[in-house]
Amino acid sequence: MRVVFLTLFLDLMGFSIIFPLYPEMTSWYLANDPDDPLLGLVMGLVRLLPAGAGGGGDASVVFGGVLGALYSLLQFASAPVLGSLSDRVGRRPVLLASSVLLGLGHLLWFVGASFTTLLLSRAVTGIMGGNLSVATAAVADSTGGRDRAGGMAVVGVAFGLGMVLGPAMGGLLSTVRLDLLFPGSAALGVNPFSACAGVAVVLCAANALVLALAFSETLPPGARAAGSRGGGRSADVPGLLGLAGRGWPRGVLPANLAHGLFVLSFSGVEFTVAFLARDRFGFSPVEIGWLFVFVGTVLAGVQGGLVRRRAAQVGERRMALLGHALVLPGLLATAWAGSVPVLLAGSFLLAAGCAMVMPCLTALVSLYAGPGEQGRCIGAFRSLGSLARVVGPPAASLLYWGLGPSRPFLWGAALLAAPAAIVASLPAPRARAGVDGPGAGVGR
Repeated sequence: MRVVFLTLFLDLMGFSIIFPLYPEMTSWYLANDPDDPLLGLVMGLVRLLPAGAGGGGDASVVFGGVLGALYSLLQFASAPVLGSLSDRVGRRPVLLASSVLLGLGHLLWFVGASFTTLLLSRAVTGIMGGNLSVATAAVADSTGGRDRAGGMAVVGVAFGLGMVLGPAMGGLLSTVRLDLLFPGSAALGVNPFSACAGVAVVLCAANALVLALAFSETLPPGARAAGSRGGGRSADVPGLLGLAGRGWPRGVLPANLAHGLFVLSFSGVEFTVAFLARDRFGFSPVEIGWLFVFVGTVLAGVQGGLVRRRAAQVGERRMALLGHALVLPGLLATAWAGSVPVLLAGSFLLAAGCAMVMPCLTALVSLYAGPGEQGRCIGAFRSLGSLARVVGPPAASLLYWGLGPSRPFLWGAALLAAPAAIVASLPAPRARAGVDGPGAGVGR
């Protein structure tokens, strides 16, 4: 568990270091690489849209939404494949290989002065970002049924802490211009964001080293037979996502759907809040970084304290519903925020609610699944969330640009009723009454 925690923490730091940079990056590439053919294609599509009339700033928010969606699209495709592969060959080789390839993807960002190179970097890191489902499955391998929510809360703490330090480093490193400190390096593709990319490469290297030296396989060979059937090799997309019958454990389908709808309502908010802070309150990349630090601290505190200690007693379903109830006023407060304190209050509610929803839904899917199906089921769970993130950021960025900064948050609030209703109808995991062990007593 300690090694998996460190793996997730380092991965999330490398992943989230880019968050405060999105507004600055989009503007920089538009100004410095206007002749790139892929950039021209993206902006050509943007120009087909009517000009923003709602005070949503320049078109960089739309461009940023497309860039954010690319990562999630590839993570959507890779998460169930990597999860099913780990069910067959074990968690360790998949985690180790994906960490090395993540580092190579960030290395492309380091020399990504062209928009095409940046896109290639995001493609590699998006595909390898599917390894989060493998790390989560390793936690499921290592925790009993009664401790599953607590184990998933530990995953959430790693996410939260990674989201604290990653954006903080991104914001601070945005002031370090390697291309200016070493003028000749610009010819090699070094750009204003290379300092952040270099730190991400180092984090991936450290992650791979820890996995190679300290990670013991959590899925014994005897438990891999069940994972070799079906799952990741299917071309049936609804079945692959756990949205069609095809032998999925009872409860997985509605839990996956609830997760996807929740992420759909929330992911656009995650993306556009950086642009709202810039456009409404004049936040710099450093200040945006500190905003993400605040959000990550709340996430880690709620998941490591309340969820980890109380989810099993309160019940994962009930705590997930409480999380939905907190996210709703958080969305409304952020939409109408006229001052920084109100923005922080809304961000607090959003982070606290998300900290309850995500680990509890993950725990429920893990409890519904058998020991040889953790990678497949959690991979489908993560993949559907990634698919929602493909749709959420571009849709939210279009709402932001066309109708104003508050619209993504109001639409997110309206969408929240659907996942809340599904969570309320989820079955109780039978593992509560069964023998304490991975997948023990889970109904089929």
